[in-house]
Amino acid sequence: MRNQKKQPDSDVSKIDYGIILSVMLLALISLITIYSTTYMMSTTPSLRPTIMQVLWYIIGGVAVIVLMQFDSEQLWKLAPIAYGLGVLLLILILIFYDRRSYALQGAKSWFVFGPISFQPSEVVKISLIMM
Repeated sequence: MRNQKKQPDSDVSKIDYGIILSVMLLALISLITIYSTTYMMSTTPSLRPTIMQVLWYIIGGVAVIVLMQFDSEQLWKLAPIAYGLGVLLLILILIFYDRRSYALQGAKSWFVFGPISFQPSEVVKISLIMM
């Protein structure tokens, strides 16, 4: 018998194409829904919500690609840091929430930086799962 070395798994073997196809189909359906409700059926048509959703899908895709580069041990080490940052964001939202959103909707859960609004609880969901 020859002494065979086990080859490390390639990055391609980490990819589940069935999940990618499912996510892409759901993304397409959501884009069509957003487009139809904000542009085709609206009295004041706007492509901005659809474009913003595409932008968030691109940012999410880049984040997934970056996270796939980490080894699981590295993610275990990053989990407490991510969790700590998430808790810090939740504390900061109590002080620096968007006053306009609170006046209009009663929600203190949003940061607003110019044209971009950000809800820290969405980031905390990921860090909580990692933890």
